[in-house]
Amino acid sequence: MWLTACPTHDPGAVWAPDSTRQMSQACAAPGRASYRWCDSVEERQWEQVSYGVQMSPNSATDKIPPDDAQVVLTLRLLIARAANKDSLSWWDDESLTPHAGFLLERIFPIAPPLAARSLALSAATARHQAACAHDNALHLYRLDLDSQDTLVLRSVPLLSIPLPQEPLPSIDALKGALLDLLGRPMLYTSVRRTEAGGLEIEIPPTPPGVSMLLHRAQTLAWAYLEGGPNEPVFPFCLE
Repeated sequence: MWLTACPTHDPGAVWAPDSTRQMSQACAAPGRASYRWCDSVEERQWEQVSYGVQMSPNSATDKIPPDDAQVVLTLRLLIARAANKDSLSWWDDESLTPHAGFLLERIFPIAPPLAARSLALSAATARHQAACAHDNALHLYRLDLDSQDTLVLRSVPLLSIPLPQEPLPSIDALKGALLDLLGRPMLYTSVRRTEAGGLEIEIPPTPPGVSMLLHRAQTLAWAYLEGGPNEPVFPFCLE
């Protein structure tokens, strides 16, 4: 069974299995990726397939501890949940809402929660790619220039990530969720805003004993608090 990004100008449409040619707007805007059903030893899960990306032998992402990788993926899903239409409505996505869950249970009856999370991550990635179009821009959904973090995070089962079931309708609600995860506010310097909603920031040096990519992800996630309901910001830094 395949779920592949649809080559259309409609950002809310996706290709689905032959029995369902298109999902509704509730199922998010895909990025340039496809999703294939796969079997692993421990569980079945949706696997994101990225084309043209290979791991380099000395990639920094090879050294991400498993716990750090889980935190990064948790941050990505948390921001994607906050961005859904029933929450802060930062982009046109309802993948993680009850309405989308109702549809996904009928389209993908075997694993609708996995499909929902995969679609939400794809929508978030595509929206950030559009808002942070600079070649050297790094954001929460692209933590290194080669996008090799995506390959590393594939080892983390999506269903192992805790995800708020209730909407996050305010910045205060998102701030509380981030504090629960991060333990403290993250420091950074705002540099400029772009017409596309991008927020360029400077990230302080990584503290001793902390993974560089984890520190980058935590700081970028905290910067979303500069947005508001229906007023998204897309934090990024330049490398």
